[in-house]
Amino acid sequence: MEASSWFLRVLVVVILCGTVFLNNGGVVEVSHKVYMEYQSVSAVELNHLYRTGFHFQPKKH
Repeated sequence: MEASSWFLRVLVVVILCGTVFLNNGGVVEVSHKVYMEYQSVSAVELNHLYRTGFHFQPKKH
């Protein structure tokens, strides 16, 4: 009885995932945004912009 319950749960998950995939047109999309304007800027130039504003700050190398 336990094996059939496990199989049913797996089947439901596979059907749901397949439905989501097919409704999306069979396309896998990225989940992050790429900022192209920062691709040409060196990390040293951006470092001061994104440092923490807290009292404690990590040492600069």
